[in-house]
Amino acid sequence: MAVDLSDAVIDLESARSAARDAILSALDARPGRKALVMDPLFAPTLTSLCTMSELTEHGVDGLYQLEGGSVETECDEIVFMVKPRPALMAALNETVRGVILDNELDRAEHREQHGDDPALWDPRSETYDPDVPPPPRVPNMTVCFAPVSTDACEGELRRLGVHDLLIRRECSVDLVPLEPDVFVADCDEAWRDLALVGDVSCVEQCARALHALQRRCGWATVVKGKGTAAKEIAEAMERMRREAFASDPALNPSLFPGNGHASDYDSSDENDDPNDADADGGRQRGGDVTIGRERDRRGRRFRPAHPGVEDPAPPASSSIDVLLIIDRDVDPVTPLCTQLTYEGFVDEAVGIKNGAVEVTSDDGSTTRVRLNSNDALFRELRDLNFGRACDALKEKTSSMQREYETIKGGKVQDQTVGEIGGVVKKLGEEQGVG
Repeated sequence: MAVDLSDAVIDLESARSAARDAILSALDARPGRKALVMDPLFAPTLTSLCTMSELTEHGVDGLYQLEGGSVETECDEIVFMVKPRPALMAALNETVRGVILDNELDRAEHREQHGDDPALWDPRSETYDPDVPPPPRVPNMTVCFAPVSTDACEGELRRLGVHDLLIRRECSVDLVPLEPDVFVADCDEAWRDLALVGDVSCVEQCARALHALQRRCGWATVVKGKGTAAKEIAEAMERMRREAFASDPALNPSLFPGNGHASDYDSSDENDDPNDADADGGRQRGGDVTIGRERDRRGRRFRPAHPGVEDPAPPASSSIDVLLIIDRDVDPVTPLCTQLTYEGFVDEAVGIKNGAVEVTSDDGSTTRVRLNSNDALFRELRDLNFGRACDALKEKTSSMQREYETIKGGKVQDQTVGEIGGVVKKLGEEQGVG
């Protein structure tokens, strides 16, 4: 069940709806029944945004994981939804070629059974035989990159020789809300890409996600960042802001946090030395950045967007006052520390991925359980120290046991149906399902 976002400080529901609509629109772009093949890293995101009934309504006949090998389906359309990961293109290539090979084998079997005279299955032919089906055709195959394609992926598809065999689309899933106060840009391998590979596409993706969020919720009055990647994201957002204003001059310039001049960028380090690289207004690699519309720390007003014209104050309708961007590289130690909360304990012991855990039962089957604020019990326990959480769980267990004994302790005959229903409802609330 999707998390309730009605209490979100900013309008995350519209962000979730936009992501869902992007997925469904990509499916609707291909007619008829279709097989949906998902990147294993994108599958949790897709299932958190769209229900199976919604996918079925939009023509999805079956779900598959992209792990190489063919796709056994009778659908005329196969849609691949993947993240722009060059390493995944080999599996995509294997699946595409597997589908084509299976079709060639099916056509060869059809020729052996019915010959190769097309007049036999052509209703307009005089020799038409209604008992002879037409030969199977190769399904149309579409790959949807979420949120965008990259030159690296396109180049890998060309190198593998399947670029022209695929219809290519983009699916703008920029933001995925996990909680009323948490959303992700879904860049699972961002640190690896930046630190080891040198791939900065995740920077562009984060900037695009934050840009889209501000277009929905209002532009942040001040943008502050610390670290190299934070500076690059802020500059990419500034570029996107300028492009948005250039493409639509009707946009009010007061909606934007800065004006793109040198004085709009300021180091966040109060102890800058004028000769330090960090004292360059955040423009050199490694500098921090602040973009704002008020006064800088030297008391200078930022230049207006149009010389000679004073910018009006930012609109009161904006839901974001300050946008703070922190590069993980600034503090690589914190993620290595042992988590001491109940949620952290569950993450350390079981592993939380995309807001859910996979629990294995005694018979070996795996159940996926979502952990979010919809669960009243988890909402109460998640931020407690795991020592206090154990005491709270004991209290909950004792309370549930007492309520259960009220029913099983020989008093049922003295209770009305309404009283029993109240006890059952209370049990549900104790378990967090009420």
